[in-house]
Amino acid sequence: MALLDQPPAARRRDDLASGGDGDQFMHLARTAGVHDPQWAVIENDAAGRLASLSTWHDLVVVQRPADLDANPLDGLNHLLLGTGLPCLVLPEICAPCGVFDNVMLTWDGSAPSTRAIRAALPLVVAAQRVCVLDGTEPHAVTDGVPRFDPMAFLARHGVEITHKRLHATPSSAGAAILDRARRFKAELLVMGAYGHTPLREHLLGGATRHVLTHGTIATLLCH
Repeated sequence: MALLDQPPAARRRDDLASGGDGDQFMHLARTAGVHDPQWAVIENDAAGRLASLSTWHDLVVVQRPADLDANPLDGLNHLLLGTGLPCLVLPEICAPCGVFDNVMLTWDGSAPSTRAIRAALPLVVAAQRVCVLDGTEPHAVTDGVPRFDPMAFLARHGVEITHKRLHATPSSAGAAILDRARRFKAELLVMGAYGHTPLREHLLGGATRHVLTHGTIATLLCH
């Protein structure tokens, strides 16, 4: 798990050799039970360095910016598209313990939403209540190959779920998802990110953008 926090105060490599933020991070990681923590400072080519670091990890964890004027999507496209890893976006104020009791998964039949559900499985099996918010349209299987079914997939892993249908237009999907998550009292929302191209997401204001801009819930995203 990669933890991305406030940028280090130290600016020279010599300053990072001993003391400073690096030692604080290592101590915090070991206290939290991390067996082999590593500390790295990215000075340039952030996208390339993150892509290289991603080969060591399974999940990226970031926190929403405290600045209300900051764009919560800044840099997120590099993490999702550049690293290929799922990304857990935590709210500005949170006390993460590694367990979310109430988890809501969104499903629209796309490859990103499939990958998100599979990536979230370790968190889902530890939850007490799980809801799948299904926004797909009924369709017939014509090629003889069974399509991915999140309900059957989770049942195979012993997860009891609540299945809810979601009927919303693309422009209102983000608001509808947040409303359902609030009513379910979800602590974690799982969804595919950038179901369309990033440019189209920007132009149309997709569900990903709406949830990250207006929501305050922990969100696990996967492209």
